Parts: sequence; structure tokens; C-alpha cells
Amino acid sequence: RAILFNKNADMVLSFNGHPKHRGYSQIEMMRFNHPRNSFEFFEIVFEKGKKAEISAANPRKCLECHQSSARANIDPRPNWEPYSVWLGFYGSLDDTTDLINSSFRRGRHYNPETDSILLSDFESETAWYDEFLYSKLPGDPRYSLLDPIVNTYSSRQRTLNGDLTNRLGVLNFRRIARLMTEQKAVYEKVKWTVWGYAVCGQNFYVAKDVQAWLSQITPRKELIRKDPLPAIFHHCIPNSDFCDPNTPPPTPAPYSYPLFENADVINLMFEPFGVSTEDWSMDFKSEARFAFAERFGFTNDPRPPFHVAVKTVFGQDTDFKDATCDDVKKKSLEVFGDLATAKTVHKELIKQLPPPVPSKPLIERCISCHVDNSHAGAPPQLPFNDPQALRAMLSKTGYKRGTLMDEILFRTGPFAQENEQMPPRGIPTIHERNGLLSYLKSL
Repeated sequence: RAILFNKNADMVLSFNGHPKHRGYSQIEMMRFNHPRNSFEFFEIVFEKGKKAEISAANPRKCLECHQSSARANIDPRPNWEPYSVWLGFYGSLDDTTDLINSSFRRGRHYNPETDSILLSDFESETAWYDEFLYSKLPGDPRYSLLDPIVNTYSSRQRTLNGDLTNRLGVLNFRRIARLMTEQKAVYEKVKWTVWGYAVCGQNFYVAKDVQAWLSQITPRKELIRKDPLPAIFHHCIPNSDFCDPNTPPPTPAPYSYPLFENADVINLMFEPFGVSTEDWSMDFKSEARFAFAERFGFTNDPRPPFHVAVKTVFGQDTDFKDATCDDVKKKSLEVFGDLATAKTVHKELIKQLPPPVPSKPLIERCISCHVDNSHAGAPPQLPFNDPQALRAMLSKTGYKRGTLMDEILFRTGPFAQENEQMPPRGIPTIHERNGLLSYLKSL
């Protein structure tokens, strides 16, 4: 399909070009509602001889893909990957279709295990692109309208994927700032710290022992960055031209408090207090947190637009009117300047949490689909309800990715295409997937 977006990407349209393609008679539309700081999705249906019909905002069909099953309250967002990899799009690696010149291929941020399917597609991308550009494009009444854009893109004067990444990222930061304010009890305790990070030179006004404690109690704490911020810009990969491994890391800036990234601030200020940020990001591949420089990144520096978003949305709170950075620091340290106080606040906020909604283990969903194959079109029969039989089956070969276990790993993971995802229509949350894999490995 083609994806068209305007200057700020607050209006995005998607369509395909052949009557045999699914959804040929529809246009998918996403817009950003600026007053509400939220994304809205629509479907425009064209039927022969009838006026086009536009759906109400956020129909179920759209929400099946544009929200996380982990949320009790649906808050839709774009499904878009961070810089510099866009699986399934031309220019999928660093906005280029040139295999030789790809910095990704030379070794930058490359994970041979998780990226094998990406590289497999990328091997063929140049040929597919040439076929599309010179064979399909000229004679297609829909795609031919893209001719000037596509030809400009092929000359590498445009970076369309990177442009869309930045523009959607700016809007999504405003959505994130709104989601922060909606966590009312937590927001009142953390707002001065987040505001200080955005307004006062990225200073994170939290005592060091409190920072260490918050990191320790953060769910999925293994995802919290261990290295100081300057080190994450010092990727040195042997035998690559990305940087010289012998060059020492840059000296940290003389900030009065440690430099933190957007992701660190969001995680440390919300996750320990029971607020899941799992789908605040737009991508599926960052293991329940934001993907900045650990593996991918943001074409431009993501900190300025995040700071602007916080100032814009939090700025409606009159508490911040005329507050100096000294005022902000004092307010932040009233909560996070002392470990005993921070623990008391934590205990109070956790008490206010609603009771957790029990969710079925993913294995139960596997059983519901794969055990009974009596009806037409049923998925293959697999003994997910019989641990002994399942254990024997997991090492069975002949599947596309190797063994049955290999197939399950792929199909429940973030790289599966829509028609191969398990469960159908939507990648499971990291918690669901880890629970399933832990169970299978224990058999």
C-alpha cells in the first residue's frame, strides 16, 4: 500500500492499487486531534454508484491493530517503527534501497538473530523496488499518481520514512504528555520532576539513592539503561566504519544531576507506581519500553519535541505559572529527595491502584484455536492441552522456521507479518509472550 502524509503528519491516508488486494474499495485515514492530543482512525468506503461513507472515529476494525491488548482503556496510536529500520517498507534500512551503502548492513545496530527476516527481505528489496518503479508504477491508475514522489525518493533526495518517523514522533509525544496527566494521582507526585526535566536543562531532580531504588522496583528493570547517557552515543562495532573502538567516550556534561533520556524519565516516573507505559511508544519491537539509542533511534534528537510536548500539555496546569527552576527543583525533591519519603509516596500510590484485571494465560488462547479443528478453516491441530504430547511436538522439524518451538517463537514475536501472527490480529504483550515461552520451556 501507499501511505500519504501531510506536512505535520497530522493527516495520513493509506490505500492500495489492485482490485485483488484486500481493502481495495477503502481508504484508511488517521488524523491527530490537536485539541485532545490524541490520534483518531477512520475508514472511508467507496461502493460503486454510492457516495463514499466515512466511519465514526476509531471503529473496532481499526482498533484491532492500532492499540495494545494490554490496555483496559483503549488509546489508539500509529503503528510505526523508530529510526532507522522500517520492516516492510521500501527504504526499509536507513531510507535506502542500496544494499552496499547501508550502514545497517555494515554492522550498525545489527542483531543477527532478531533481524534475520529483515535482512532476508532487504536482499530482494532493490529488485522489488525496480520492478515496482519501472513495471507496475507506469500502468497503474492509482500508483501512477506517486510517480514524482517515488522518482525523487529513488534519487535519494528524500528521506520519506525518516520524515514520517519524526513527524509522528512529535505528535505522539503530545499524546504521551496527555496520558501522563490522565494518571492523576501519580501525575500530582511526579509532575515537578518531569517538568524540571523538560524545562530546566534536562536536570532530573531525584536523589541518587532514590534513582537507584526506583530502577530496582521498576517492572522489567532489566530494560533500564545501565550506562550513563553519553555512552549510548558511543557505539563501537569491530570492523565497522561507524566509529573507532579506541576512541574514549565523550566526557559527560557538567550537569548538577545525571543526564537522562526521555525513556528513562518516563519509565522511572510511572512504571514503579503501577502505570504501564507499554503502548505509549508507537512500535512493537522495543520490549515494552521506548526504543531510542539502545538499538534504533530517532532521525532527529527526540528530546526537544518531548520537552515542547510536556511544556505544551503540562503548561495548562496553573501550578507551573511563574515557577523558576529553583522552585521546580525544590518541589521535586520534596517527593524524591529523600528515600524514606519516596517509599511512603510509593506505598500511598500503590494502595490507590484498582485491583488487577485477571487475564487468561496465552496458552489458553492457543488451546481454544488449535485443539479443536473440526470446523472448516480451522488452524492445524496441536496438543496445547496435553503437556506431555506438546513437549514431544516442540522439537518436531519441518516447519518454515525449523522446529515447532522456532515457529512459535517467530509467530508470537514482533517480526511476524499480519497473516502469520499468533494469536491472529495482534502481537501479544511481552508479559503474555514471556509467560507462554516460560511454560513451554518448562515442559
